[in-house]
Amino acid sequence: KRGHRPLPLQVAGLVVGKKGIKINTIKQRSKAHVELAPDPLESDERLKRLTMKGYPGDVAKAEEMIIDLLSKWCSGDASDNLELLPRPLRNKVLDYINNAPSYQERPQTQSARPAQQYQQGGQQSYSQQQQQPRQQQQQQQQ
Repeated sequence: KRGHRPLPLQVAGLVVGKKGIKINTIKQRSKAHVELAPDPLESDERLKRLTMKGYPGDVAKAEEMIIDLLSKWCSGDASDNLELLPRPLRNKVLDYINNAPSYQERPQTQSARPAQQYQQGGQQSYSQQQQQPRQQQQQQQQ
């Protein structure tokens, strides 16, 4: 799947990040190929083209990460920034801001829980599971 998004020049640096760290993080986490064109669009020199390629789920993940980034840029006192976004992108960002759960409301994933919680729940972490067979082998060798 391939997706294109026009981004205002003011947002280009936000999406790319210092030394490309943000766009590289988006690429790594989404597994999509994400690229921001170096030159402005011929049809509107205030915009650059953001291209996302890959499997549909990967492209959707990359787009969600970019929308999340833009929603933070447009929230609170910076709500005037919304006006800089092209209408379709602005609508997606507004929808995301209005429907996204706050950080406190997001459920924790099992992988994000500390090892102590595994022990309390009677479950063992992966490293604990790996240590048991090693300990049993060492006991048998003695």
